[in-house]
This record gives sequence, structure tokens and C-alpha cells, in this order.
Amino acid sequence: PDTAELIRRLEDFPLRPNLILIASAEDWAADPVPPGRRIDYLFRPFERDDLIARVAVAARARRERDAEIGSGQTDSLTGLGNRAWFDEALAREMGNAARYRRPLALVLLDADDMAAINETHGRAAGDECLRAVARAILSTVRKADRVARIGDDDFAILLPETRRSSLESFVDRLVVWIGSERYAVADRLESPAVSIGSSVYPDESLDAASLLRAADRDLYMVKRLKRTPVGSEDG
Repeated sequence: PDTAELIRRLEDFPLRPNLILIASAEDWAADPVPPGRRIDYLFRPFERDDLIARVAVAARARRERDAEIGSGQTDSLTGLGNRAWFDEALAREMGNAARYRRPLALVLLDADDMAAINETHGRAAGDECLRAVARAILSTVRKADRVARIGDDDFAILLPETRRSSLESFVDRLVVWIGSERYAVADRLESPAVSIGSSVYPDESLDAASLLRAADRDLYMVKRLKRTPVGSEDG
């Protein structure tokens, strides 16, 4: 069967396997894979290491998603944890940090201009952008870190045993990974744009609620600076 027919047949296959599809430019233009089932793609020519890295990230996302099947705690678009899962993870990690007097960092990440992307290019393009952000996060975090999509355009990352100096290095790596990601918009590829806020327990917060508020406040200031024209001053 052709690619589109193969996808249709697999919809009823109970195991829902991961597949690597190789298609011509004509097949890609026909877009046989539904956006909700498409995880990632590369255009030729590509490096072997790039393909291996993309497959590894996709496999990791699939394992994490499968581990939560039936719990109602998985975000169906990205395969990450959802807000309910994040709230539980935050309470658990904060409990551990307080009990053992260890640091805990929180990163909040907001995908920029999603309303404009959805309105101009369609929701499918917006979904691809969010998946690209999720891939970049999964490429950056450690096994012990916790990642969730907590809102339409919002992601959260919990980093146990992480102080401010290590957090800054993490954010730098994350920004590089996000800049290397691509998603399809019309006839071109774009990189996601994001805003990032963060906070660290116990240096900048006292509990889970204040950790979340501090990171959210930092994110708000970053977004505010982006909206402020260069050279302008408040008042």
C-alpha cells in the first residue's frame, strides 16, 4: 500500500508501533500522516547522528507517555505530563527537597506568539511548534528531571539537586536546543521562540507555592522586556 493507506491500516492496530517513514517530496506535500500522529521529521540531506538523536528523543517521549497510559496524566499532543501530573510531581519533589535540605529548581517556559501562529498558519502549525519545544526540552533534561505541559503554550521543568549556577547552564543548553529545532510553516521551516522564567528552592522561595510564583514572576518580567521597545523607559 502507499503511505496514506499504510497509516489508515495502522489506526486499528492495537500496539500502535513507532515507525520511521521515508517519503519523496511529492508524498510529503500530500501530507499523509495526521498531525496528531506525526512526531518528528528530517529533510534530506541529513546526518546519521541527527537521525539517531531524533529517534532516541521520540522513543523516550513514547516510553514516558506509555508509562502514564490510563492515568489521565499525559498531554496527548506532546507526550509529556499534564498539569495534574506536574502538580503531583512538584509536591513530591518539594517534599524531598525540604526533607533532605536539597536544592530544587523550577523552569517555566512559554512558547511565544502562538496565537499569531495559529491564526496565520493554522492550528496544525501551532501544534508542530509545541512538539518542537517538547523535543528540545527532552533533549536537554536529565533522567531525574520532570517535564510537563501545564497550559496551552506553557511548559514546566523540575530539576532536583540544581542550584542557580547549574540552572543557568541548563537554560543556556535549552536555548541552544530550541534554536536547533524546526517546524513546518507553509513552505518553510521555522525555529520556535520561547520565553523562560525560573526559580530555585531554598535560595529564592520557601515552598512549592512560592517556587511557582517566583518562576512565574520571572517569566512575566522576561515577556515584559520582550514587549518593551529598545530605548524606552517606564513612566
